[in-house]
Amino acid sequence: MDWNSSKIVMVRFANPGAACYINAALQLLACVAVKNWGLSSAGTFLNTLRKAKVDDSNETMMVFDDINEFVDDDYRYEGYQQDAHEILLHVLNCLRTDVLINKIFGLVTTSVTKCMACHNVSERESTEWQLTVDSSATGIKDYFTKYFVPERLLEGYECERCTISDKTVRTPAERHQRIKQWPPYLLFQIMRFQGDRKLTESFDFPLAFYGTEPTDPEYVLEAAVLHLGATMSSGHYVTVAFNPAQDQYYLYDDDREPRPKKLAEVTSPAHKKSVYLLLYRSRPRKN
Repeated sequence: MDWNSSKIVMVRFANPGAACYINAALQLLACVAVKNWGLSSAGTFLNTLRKAKVDDSNETMMVFDDINEFVDDDYRYEGYQQDAHEILLHVLNCLRTDVLINKIFGLVTTSVTKCMACHNVSERESTEWQLTVDSSATGIKDYFTKYFVPERLLEGYECERCTISDKTVRTPAERHQRIKQWPPYLLFQIMRFQGDRKLTESFDFPLAFYGTEPTDPEYVLEAAVLHLGATMSSGHYVTVAFNPAQDQYYLYDDDREPRPKKLAEVTSPAHKKSVYLLLYRSRPRKN
């Protein structure tokens, strides 16, 4: 894999009507610098986007018909607004290459649980493609602070040691999360909708942040999908993405000419109230 995105140039996507959710999701996904997405229909489609960017074709692409060729019926574009997050995850699912996706987005976590009765410690490892942030977190720093707070399980824990002699025994326990392996790309979904209603609480996202341990990588903002409007069904999606060829962030809004964004604008109060998806790229810590 090639994680060097220095030659990537964004292309624009046409919108015949209410296709902004597809366009915004694809602009974010197109920031992932992988040479080959595979041989599936979804992989072939993403390889086409990748080639257009690397070649700096400067063209406007029609992407909705191509997506309809490989997504399930529930996700087909039929001229009405859908959810950018759902189509993003579905396109990834359509790749059918879990090894590749886990290498790109896979955040490996360990859940450590300690039985308060016998002090036995058990660990469970899992891999997530994204981190989902609810409205209780005010920003990425606050989210990770809460993420590592131990959770008290006052009752109902089935300790593997305590249940050896009595399967009905339930004990109190303490559980906390550890991040075992950080991915090349870290994807966040900010919970923005309650039913169809938009939630507008401010969410603080930096242009760069470090992992929690001294050996963890630094993450830099590659792209952010913003939702503009009051409801999911009537709003509009756009993407702010970093363009390495110009060493600058740009606002990508369907087939309109991309507009440069100053650093202060990227994390402005307005964007903090509308950010929906965040994509960060890892890089080694500077000594």
